[in-house]
Amino acid sequence: MIKLFSYCGYNCTNCPIYKVTEKNNMDELKNLKIKLEKETGSKISIQDLKCKGCKSKNIYKYCRECRVRECAIKKGVECCAICDYENCSLIEKINKYNKNIFSILDKIKSDM
Repeated sequence: MIKLFSYCGYNCTNCPIYKVTEKNNMDELKNLKIKLEKETGSKISIQDLKCKGCKSKNIYKYCRECRVRECAIKKGVECCAICDYENCSLIEKINKYNKNIFSILDKIKSDM
């Protein structure tokens, strides 16, 4: 499976944090930092902001705390499409923010 897909099936290359990290443009990183600090209500260092994808060693601060990521690593699966995601409370929570999560996982599962 492609490393640029997160455990939940999200394509990391579509993430604004990943995109800004790839560009390595300090002005864009600082602007994104300010925006995310306002959204999250907490301070974020530039280093904590940089992300090369969910499965890399360089992971955005809040992605490191992701319960779905934590669960997949614990289970030793590369993607939630391998598990019973239709009955997963963690995936159900993601569905509130990403209404396409089940169709994404279905597609990954069918391509396996």
